[in-house]
Amino acid sequence: MIVIRDLYKAFSETLRPLQGVHLVAEEKTNTVLIGKSGSGKSVLLKSIVGLLEPDKGSILVDEVEVVDSRQDTLQKIRHNVGYVFQSGALYDSLTVGENLAFPLEKTRDLSRGEINDRVAYYLEQVGLPEKIGRMPSELSGGQRKRIGVARTIVTEPKYLLYDEPTTGLDPLTTKEIAEFIVKLRDDLDITGIAVTHDPYCLQIVADTVAYIDEGIIKFSGHTDEARQTADPFLKAFFQTV
Repeated sequence: MIVIRDLYKAFSETLRPLQGVHLVAEEKTNTVLIGKSGSGKSVLLKSIVGLLEPDKGSILVDEVEVVDSRQDTLQKIRHNVGYVFQSGALYDSLTVGENLAFPLEKTRDLSRGEINDRVAYYLEQVGLPEKIGRMPSELSGGQRKRIGVARTIVTEPKYLLYDEPTTGLDPLTTKEIAEFIVKLRDDLDITGIAVTHDPYCLQIVADTVAYIDEGIIKFSGHTDEARQTADPFLKAFFQTV
């Protein structure tokens, strides 16, 4: 599991997004992180994979400490923790197949045949095998999101961090992406932490909801429990579903 204890991060005296965050992401579940804009959600995600260095605190990924780790330790952690960027972050100059092959070529000792087989398998998993030769510019927004996920899971991580996975998508595509995140949990045993402002996405994806405000986790529990709290933000959030 991922265990975060007493995590702090400040960029200035007035910008202090993490002020003692505690959070546990249980294996084979999806935790959805919500909060106001600028509340530290993405800062927390990036800290888990070492893209940002916290000021103090602890992040354990399968009992391995992320904070203040050496670069070689971070690389091992990143083998098990995939990060799905909001935009999909595909390389525009590479085909879909080349996009998926790239991380395997850089991080795994596989033959060309093994790489091709894995690329084909994970394109099948995201339901887009026919797009292998297409360029990212030829894909719809939802397809880019799916291919971005495929490029992340092609290295077979144990955990996936999703940064606003449904932002900018129409309701039908939002439903498809959210249901796909659930499929990854159920079919591949992937543990997920997702940041979202989308109540509809949360309703489909979340096993656990964590609400961050003023740099701390003010609520963590099951979705039904979150619906019943008296917190004004949570009440307003769920009223929009």
